[in-house]
Amino acid sequence: MYEDKAAMSAFKARVFEGVRVIDPATGLELVATQAEAKARWGDDLAKHCMETDHVIPAKEVHRQLQDRPFLTDQDRLELAND
Repeated sequence: MYEDKAAMSAFKARVFEGVRVIDPATGLELVATQAEAKARWGDDLAKHCMETDHVIPAKEVHRQLQDRPFLTDQDRLELAND
């Protein structure tokens, strides 16, 4: 699948603008970049980096949509990236 890096960066900028972000699933504070997470939490950085790729894994979206004959591959890609 393709990724829109500019859209992901813009989303992160909006989410982190002037607020403290807490992961609702873990209760841990999140930061926008791996570099910031590494500086604050060292080797435990992965737990504190925001993943903007997909809230629902792309594989799960594809599975849910695979039997919809009216959707093209492009439609499925766009839905997964939404």
